[in-house]
Amino acid sequence: MAALCALFFGICLPLLLLSLEVLPSLGVAGVIYIFGGGLFGLLFGGVTSAVSLARSERPVTRYYAVLFVTLAILTTAYYVAYMNLDVLQRHH
Repeated sequence: MAALCALFFGICLPLLLLSLEVLPSLGVAGVIYIFGGGLFGLLFGGVTSAVSLARSERPVTRYYAVLFVTLAILTTAYYVAYMNLDVLQRHH
């Protein structure tokens, strides 16, 4: 969970915001966005996992499963969109 959160918040989200020009691309600032997002994702995923799983006797809580599946779907959607845009840019 922590790795998936770090991937999503560290790479997918910052690069999406940079490409939509929500965040200014200032070179070093872009690297800081990625590292900051990755650190936030790592902490968010780790804390969420620890708290969610420690409170329940079940091996996987509903909240954990929903968050994991949601992040996996969003990360996959980002990857598919990135690959399709990459293919489209090669043809033009």
